[in-house]
Amino acid sequence: MQHYGKKFLQNSLRVYAITDDAFLSGIEDKVKGLISGGIRSIQVRIKKGDDSELAELTKDIIKIARPAGMLVLVNDKAEVCWKTGADGVHIGGEDGCLKEARSLIGQDKILGTTVYGNPSLLSCAISSGVEYVGSGSIFPTSTKSATCIGLDSIPPLRQLIDSSSHQPLLISIGGITVDNCSSCIANGADGVAISSGLLNVDAPFAINCERLARIALNNVTIA
Repeated sequence: MQHYGKKFLQNSLRVYAITDDAFLSGIEDKVKGLISGGIRSIQVRIKKGDDSELAELTKDIIKIARPAGMLVLVNDKAEVCWKTGADGVHIGGEDGCLKEARSLIGQDKILGTTVYGNPSLLSCAISSGVEYVGSGSIFPTSTKSATCIGLDSIPPLRQLIDSSSHQPLLISIGGITVDNCSSCIANGADGVAISSGLLNVDAPFAINCERLARIALNNVTIA
């Protein structure tokens, strides 16, 4: 039975990769690139495809990721997480959905959600015992149509978490790139989640992963 301690999660979710449809081409090499670059967590998300395709992709990624100590989480589908043996699931912010997901995956898996900068949703997530919360879209992003909540939204979320008895990790998401990830950490995020920012760059993929990991881990700008 797996147990994910707080310190282990802090290290693993400092940089949290999320797949999108563009990411799926050459997925095995990309996962290896993430690992070689120092990134230790990935969320499996596909926009086109059913649960069986998501499950097959998740199992393929687990085969590469698990021997290297990389966490594999599934987007939205708690049942796929449970069936594939993934490390956790990221699911919608409604209290009922979180409780249902926890009931299905158990207490020893990772449960995450997005709070969209909303203190009420954050309070709900905290009471549901999630291991991490996504902030909501900090910067403009091509991956999802969402209202940007900006860097100023991070400190109030941080304050609410720090004042709670249960303190999930706070992960910034939305438009994260090598150039702006350190500002999220500086404003109080525990980590950053990144999708298209890993691909839409001139640098080779593995090198971009390494730069991103170094910046987030050290909170400094790497030339």
